[in-house]
Amino acid sequence: MINSTSLNSALQIFGHMSAVFLAEYSSPTVRKSLRALQDHIQKNHLPDDIASDFLKPEDTEPSRKANTLLRNSPFHVDFKTVQRNVESMLEEEDNKTEENPYHCPEVINVLFRDYLGIFPLWSGVMLGDLAMYATDAPSKEKAESACTRQTNCHAENWFGIVKNNILQKERFLRPGVFIQKLHASLRARYMEHSLQYGLTLNQKPLRCRVDLLDHSEEQWAKRTVTSRQTKTKYFDPPKNLPTPKAVKWKKMKATRQKSKNTANKNTSEEEKHKDFQTKKTAKREDGSKRSKLSGKNTANTNTSDEEKHKDFQTKKTAKVRIMDF
Repeated sequence: MINSTSLNSALQIFGHMSAVFLAEYSSPTVRKSLRALQDHIQKNHLPDDIASDFLKPEDTEPSRKANTLLRNSPFHVDFKTVQRNVESMLEEEDNKTEENPYHCPEVINVLFRDYLGIFPLWSGVMLGDLAMYATDAPSKEKAESACTRQTNCHAENWFGIVKNNILQKERFLRPGVFIQKLHASLRARYMEHSLQYGLTLNQKPLRCRVDLLDHSEEQWAKRTVTSRQTKTKYFDPPKNLPTPKAVKWKKMKATRQKSKNTANKNTSEEEKHKDFQTKKTAKREDGSKRSKLSGKNTANTNTSDEEKHKDFQTKKTAKVRIMDF
């Protein structure tokens, strides 16, 4: 099926495969399909008189419940129609004596699950003349294309040249270095190809017009500026950069707020200093009062001691006098 260049040939091959892999018992249809597949593998040609019953049209539509791309594909519907036709043909045959050694329905299930919905992408259907699939194409027999598949060997060969010859197996290059090396190689290849086949190089050399240089005269511009210039010929940045009004207003607001904060801070510091001074003076006054009170108490204690001593002396002298009498 990979080498098929038309949908009809692919449907015929798939019909033979369905008969061989879906039948549980060997039957004339299975044997004919097996013989057709063997001939196709050896000669790459299918007889036209074998698979005509597989291509009967059937009124089928894609399932509305299908959510995948493969199920909604029209190719999926065509191959499903062929499978149903083959199954109906196998049911009509009542030959259940000999088992089919090629019975393997999983092959057909895998094809439907992964490949048949995208049949044009892996086959040679799109390699031939695509005008034969047009709706207004003539009803003559469609000729099959000789090209059945294409390869990317040219791209792989170019990748090998870039890695081994141009970059010299260097890796992790910067984009600028990679572009320089590739540009130099492509330019050299272009020059070699042009010289080998005698092609004209599309290079226009720069030429200056000598006649304009000979007849040209030196001219000086008139000085129109009379005032003295203070600026130099180089760029002088402005001293005060202009700012938008909104930004300027925000800056002014920020400075005002900052000045208010500093004033409040200064006033708070002054008040703290005054409070500290008042507390200090109050402590001093309290200390002086306490010292005065302590002095008075000591004086009172001294006078009381003297009075006690005097009373004791008077009592003592009175006792002595009494004893003398």
